[in-house]
Amino acid sequence: MSAEAWSVPAFAAIAELCTDRVGLTVLSHRVQSMENVIGRAMRRSGTKQPERYLELLATDDEQLGCLIDDLVVGETYFFREPRQWAFVRRRVIGDFLTRHGPGAGFRAWSAGCATGEEAYTLAMVLDEEGMGACSQITASDISRRSLAKAARGRYRTWSLRGLEPDVIKRYFTRRGDEFQVPSRLRDKVAFQHLNLALDAYPSHTTATAGLHLILCRNVFIYFDEATIARVARRLHDALHDGGWLVTASSDPPMNDYAPFSVVVDDAGVFYRRLAAHDAPKVDPGPAPPGITLTVSRPLQRSMPVSIGDRSEVRKPGTSRPAKRKDERRRASAQTRQARQSAPVGDTGKQVDDAAQALAEVKTLVDTQGAEVAAAAAATFVDTLPGCTELRYLRALLLAEAGKLTDAVAEMGNVVYLEPGLAAGHFSLGALNMRLGKRGAAGNCFRRARRLAADMGADDLVPLAEGERAGRFLEAAEAQLSLLNDLDGAA
Repeated sequence: MSAEAWSVPAFAAIAELCTDRVGLTVLSHRVQSMENVIGRAMRRSGTKQPERYLELLATDDEQLGCLIDDLVVGETYFFREPRQWAFVRRRVIGDFLTRHGPGAGFRAWSAGCATGEEAYTLAMVLDEEGMGACSQITASDISRRSLAKAARGRYRTWSLRGLEPDVIKRYFTRRGDEFQVPSRLRDKVAFQHLNLALDAYPSHTTATAGLHLILCRNVFIYFDEATIARVARRLHDALHDGGWLVTASSDPPMNDYAPFSVVVDDAGVFYRRLAAHDAPKVDPGPAPPGITLTVSRPLQRSMPVSIGDRSEVRKPGTSRPAKRKDERRRASAQTRQARQSAPVGDTGKQVDDAAQALAEVKTLVDTQGAEVAAAAAATFVDTLPGCTELRYLRALLLAEAGKLTDAVAEMGNVVYLEPGLAAGHFSLGALNMRLGKRGAAGNCFRRARRLAADMGADDLVPLAEGERAGRFLEAAEAQLSLLNDLDGAA
């Protein structure tokens, strides 16, 4: 957009900075609104001159984060667009139960969750449909302020408008002038910081792959057409075959940008990912720096890794729980035994075995689900105990199957065997967050941040599915900021 559209040239530069740093695009009809937001944020920072505020934003990530929070916070409420929720019950969940039966794991993502009403609405719907125990909901947003509020799960009456009294009674506890979402629902939703325009996904690391439902409503208003196309394609790739994408009634048609099957219903227009053999081929176009658009992201091959310096994963003077210590000693011993027993010159065969094992596990994910694939991965781990990638994949699959405690144990083995694996520490932090272990999560994110900081900004982070170290570092810092916000509000 030309600078002439802005009343002050520095405002145009601030808008450009927001685009470069976080992917937000200001369309012509939103210029006045953004100028008002910038003005309020500038006054709150104590800065009087737009030029000085621009300099501040360019060097102070916290101030930039506050501005982004102001720009993207939208008004929302529980069961917004009720006809869409009726469609989710009737068609999305109904089809899933028909295809997979009761008890199968249902994975969903509220992409652009704002203050959490949408994610908790979905948790309520799944609970009412008898799927609460076997569901996994990921909720992400670019605003750390909104995520902190969402994770607390406390709302005022305005967010509950339109709800029947019996629904409020069933799912909320009144605390003064606020209504608290019960812990049994809060525990079903994993909140995380994620930038739809810039971050790498789909990714099993962030639980944004193999999804049966994605809700991405009232988010595309912040993107230009090129970004809309890029996000639409990646949301399509994040869906499981037969998975659904639900957008807002005012959002642009997604089938213009990705090979969705379009379903027109009285409740609106919905999008579905076809099975791979039914989907037409679409050229994804060039990706911006730091973003990977490949539909299939095979893990890199590797030989068994060294255990490395254990001080990276344990503070001096502390001890591990006996059971976990025994597990990791056994993993270490298996790795050494595998190396010692390997015939000289047979290293190529080991690599091929690891690659074949990974390929077979990934095929099982698509055909039989995460739990079966995780069991197969466990068998392969017995044969290839030093294959960090295989253990890493197994940990992610255990989490996908809802076995979080087992997932934490296996991911712990990963970082024990390879202390320098930033993706392992980040994933372990995310798993601990889902278990409510904020202290352990913070330690993991700090290790991930330190390891990423030692890399070049454009270096690919091993096992992070296309993520660059610079963006990975920002993601770790964002998760730490979210933890700080939650601890401060506790």
